[in-house]
Amino acid sequence: MRVGLFAHRLAQRGPTGISRYVRELVRALGEAAGSQVELVLASTREAEPANWIPPSVRTHVLPWPRRSVQAAWCLGAGPRLERSLGRVDVAHLITTFPPVKTAAPQLVTVHDVMPFEHPEWYPRLERLIFRRDAELVLRRARRIVVPSVYVADRLVALLGADSARIETVPHGVSGTFTGAQREHDIAATCARFGVAPGRFAVCVGWVATRKNLIPVIRAIAQLRGQRIPLVLVGPDGHGAETVDAEIARLDGTVRVLRTGFLSDEETAALVRGAGVLLHPSLGEGFGLVPLEAMAVGTAVIAARASSVPEVVGDAAVLIDQPLEPKAWGDALMDVMGSTERRAELAAAGEQWAATFSWERAARTMLQIYDDVARD
Repeated sequence: MRVGLFAHRLAQRGPTGISRYVRELVRALGEAAGSQVELVLASTREAEPANWIPPSVRTHVLPWPRRSVQAAWCLGAGPRLERSLGRVDVAHLITTFPPVKTAAPQLVTVHDVMPFEHPEWYPRLERLIFRRDAELVLRRARRIVVPSVYVADRLVALLGADSARIETVPHGVSGTFTGAQREHDIAATCARFGVAPGRFAVCVGWVATRKNLIPVIRAIAQLRGQRIPLVLVGPDGHGAETVDAEIARLDGTVRVLRTGFLSDEETAALVRGAGVLLHPSLGEGFGLVPLEAMAVGTAVIAARASSVPEVVGDAAVLIDQPLEPKAWGDALMDVMGSTERRAELAAAGEQWAATFSWERAARTMLQIYDDVARD
């Protein structure tokens, strides 16, 4: 069986979110696929080659001009994948953008439908492109792969997708968040950012409107008797200027450190070193950040929103009123004020996170490829 994988921006620097999903899944597929499966990863031309792709996965650069062919695909036109890649038994679009044309049986991963749920979180052009892409891929795909039951339900409710064609394949936890790190390295990373291990809170992800960071910043500013530094790890997203304005407004009452994008190794060290990971996000197709924090033994407080309760189970503290600073402040004091409570959450989190693996996700995907090829 020859499987054509297509992804956008394979060589992207500073991968987050979907880009991390692409890398982890492709690596796991490369390890799980036997000699009867040929995996070919295709993308349009980029300025530099991707250096993370395992040798067991062939790569193919499509020769067409990047922007013009993507525009054509978004209009429902453009060349078929096979014109350059050759025959494939199954084509897997690992992201909805761009909606590549192919004559092969097709499946697509839909990571979330947030532009439909919360259009105010996205620029107008992004909303229009997502809507067009979703229409095309849902019409063409034999199977739709989603990371959570939450996304599956929203696809049916908002876009009228056929539930019989939807496959839920949860993410795993990357090796960086499962392997051990030396205490010296964790302490050194914490020191570099001016925080003491166990005595700070961390948030990881885009600094953006949907991440709901302002209630958390206000909560920490309102804590009495404790000054808990907050470390924000992640690049600027839509609405980052609002977060920066709130940090400036509360200057002197809260200590917030913005690191920008960090490597997985640096991020894992800060998450391991934190007393608690806060995840106030109001929209996630899959809550990978809290899951990875649990995997390294860090207590998690998260918003009871979107897919997050499904992903963290009973191993995290969930906030029922995520827009209320007091709710975050009360939970933070409860967890940071009790060594026993943190240890209890850490143990439960590690046990729960161990049930998620990229190897399992890859083996499930290989079975789906086989089923689609045989349809």
